Amino acid sequence: ERDFIIVDVRTPREYRSGHIPGAVNIDHREIGTQPPEVDKDTLVVTYCRSGARASRAVATLEQLGFQNVINFGGVSSWPAELITGDEPR
Repeated sequence: ERDFIIVDVRTPREYRSGHIPGAVNIDHREIGTQPPEVDKDTLVVTYCRSGARASRAVATLEQLGFQNVINFGGVSSWPAELITGDEPR
């Protein structure tokens, strides 16, 4: 099991159109009520289209007590291939 989680905070439609392999989708508008189901000291890496929503998600998660959250920025910064569909894979 990995000791980190990658969270795509874009809309489900944006996620389906292409996301980082292994990323789970939690819309930035819902992350405050549906945070990732990991220990609060787990590394949580957020990203969106440009980094703005990911930055807001980082602040929300920190308010919820997550201690190790970083903003990867925009999905376009990912140097490898993206995958499409509803599943993290």
